[in-house]
Amino acid sequence: MKKSLFILSIAFSLSISCVQIRCIAKEDTSLCNKMQILDSIKYIYGLPAEHKFSLYEIPEEEDMYPYGDSICRKIILEHGNEIIPCLIEKIKDTTASAMVFIEWDDGGNLYFTVSDIAIILLPYVVKKNLKIEMDITGLLVDEFFYEEVNERCYGFVLERHKDVFVFSKDIYKNRIRFYNRVKRWYEKEKDNWYFDTERCEGAEYYRLHD
Repeated sequence: MKKSLFILSIAFSLSISCVQIRCIAKEDTSLCNKMQILDSIKYIYGLPAEHKFSLYEIPEEEDMYPYGDSICRKIILEHGNEIIPCLIEKIKDTTASAMVFIEWDDGGNLYFTVSDIAIILLPYVVKKNLKIEMDITGLLVDEFFYEEVNERCYGFVLERHKDVFVFSKDIYKNRIRFYNRVKRWYEKEKDNWYFDTERCEGAEYYRLHD
């Protein structure tokens, strides 16, 4: 009798846990659905720029520093931590955007997908909201090019992006694989304040302050 009650109590506890997990998942999905800015990713026309160009050299790029166009800035600056897992989910979205990725010689264009833009924006959003950086190149190297250690000391390289997500025979499979990698990274690091932002040999660990 006691054994039966024990088994029933475990089964009840597990069923409650499963219900709670489903509720949390629904809450996350519902929250992401309410963020209409995420639907605007496909309309982005200017990604964040790492350097501020001289107004006389490239005036059209001036407003892109450091957070990109108006949509990028809203995604990075006007939302809290709740947008990070939603942006990670967008890695699975292969909807074409309005932004040209490659201009072919024959006049045809290849466009960024929502997935591509989400991958590029994530490090900016994470750093702004969690005070740590997501080393997207390091995650990419670890997952697909682990033997090329030196690559992890450079910024995000579009050539690598094309190799894995655009011209590979396993394009979508690679996106899902990378999505899982980034999601594991986020679940592990989201509450951490102390984080290695460089991932290069000999890099110092430090705190990022406000």
